[in-house]
Order: sequence, then C-alpha cells, then structure tokens
Amino acid sequence: MNAERLAYKVRRIIQRHIRDKNYELAVLLETPAPDTKNRKTFSLEDEGAPTPPDKKEIKIVITAHSIDENATEIGDNPDEILEFISIEDGSEPEEKQVQEGMMLLYNGKKYNVQLVAPATLAGMLIIKECTARSVK
Repeated sequence: MNAERLAYKVRRIIQRHIRDKNYELAVLLETPAPDTKNRKTFSLEDEGAPTPPDKKEIKIVITAHSIDENATEIGDNPDEILEFISIEDGSEPEEKQVQEGMMLLYNGKKYNVQLVAPATLAGMLIIKECTARSVK
C-alpha cells in the first residue's frame, strides 16, 4: 500500500469516527502580531501601540485535560494542561496552523501552545499532537 492510499484511508476513518460524531471542537487560535513574535519578554524598549493579535477559528480534538501541581514555598501553584490533536491537510493559511508560541482560547481560558509534534502522511494529511499550558 502506498502512502497516498494510506492517507486517503486514514482521512476516511477520521471523517467517519471523529468528524461525523462531532468530537471536533471549534476554538480560537490567536496568532501574535509579527512585531511581537520572538520579542524578549522583559524588554524595556517602547515599541508604541501593540498590534492586536489575529484570531482564527480552528477545530481540534481534546485528548486530555489535567492539572499539573507545581508546589512552591508559598503554596501550590496548579497549571492546567490541555492536550489535543489538530488535523490539517496542508492547504490552511499560516494563521490557522497550530504552532508553538500561539495562544488557544478554549472554554473561556487562554492556553499557550508549548509543544507541537506533527505527523505527515504523503503530504496530504498532517496530524499534530499538541500540548498547551494555561495562562493566568
């Protein structure tokens, strides 16, 4: 079986078992403005009025939602961890592709996408396994 045929079969399985059963959720993906990307967090330079981030609606499948306890000297500081997959076909614009450093708005909370592990099948189907941490 060649890779294109396998990608077609996987796409049919995804359509039948994930999309038809409404397991995909619509969330907002916030892309930071190009002038703020990769900028040092503690910069003292004034760059004027910031450009508002671009928000696009994407669909994801939530695979896990947990709380990571980070004990500190002054008390517990729990972080919410959201694990999800994003199914793409490679034709999406860059603003709708999940990448590290983007913000995800889900269930009224903001999550910073920290890990994106893509798997590609014949260049036709891209499945990204992602991990995001809550932002307070």
